[in-house]
Amino acid sequence: MRDGVRGTWQYHLVDLRFGIQWAPAVSKLPRLRGMAQVADREGLDLLGIQDHPYAGGLADTFAVIATVLAETERLRVFPDVASLPLRGPAVLGKQAATLDLLSGGRFELALGAGAFWSAIGAMGGPVRSNSEALRALEEATAIIRAKWRPGAKAKVEGAHYAVQGVQSGPAPAHPVGSGSGASGPRPMRSPGASPMGGPRLFRTSAV
Repeated sequence: MRDGVRGTWQYHLVDLRFGIQWAPAVSKLPRLRGMAQVADREGLDLLGIQDHPYAGGLADTFAVIATVLAETERLRVFPDVASLPLRGPAVLGKQAATLDLLSGGRFELALGAGAFWSAIGAMGGPVRSNSEALRALEEATAIIRAKWRPGAKAKVEGAHYAVQGVQSGPAPAHPVGSGSGASGPRPMRSPGASPMGGPRLFRTSAV
């Protein structure tokens, strides 16, 4: 009973996890590796590695993630966030599943719709408006999901991405957590921001 009114109470339990985020500066890679091992040993849950392929002073995010996963035992690691305009979703899905399999289910995936468009364009990537970037994020999420269903042919038709009968697989070792990074007045309204079967990992900025 609440305030004299009979009713049914509902409780929603949230599994909170705590972690840290780093930029993979080339000059600090040995320190990053050491700190990842400390974080793993001291009980932190998550490590996010920024992904800015156009920054000359930063190492490749996925190479760093693979190294950290190989040198830790329990830490979950994810790109914070993967630069989708410079990383094709079909190959990205395969990379993600492979890292998850090699690490025993400790890889999570957060996708970035795009930012720093002049730098992305300079690397040969597409330059998109906010609405186009969110649409591309939705399409990429659908492609990655399709790639994670072994035994089927992935077929997704979109304005920005399309795959035609691509062989799916491998499937990740666990329901990979997903998240998104996007800019715009209401970025989280995009269907592409929904999780891909695992916990939500959201990192957004509204402008």
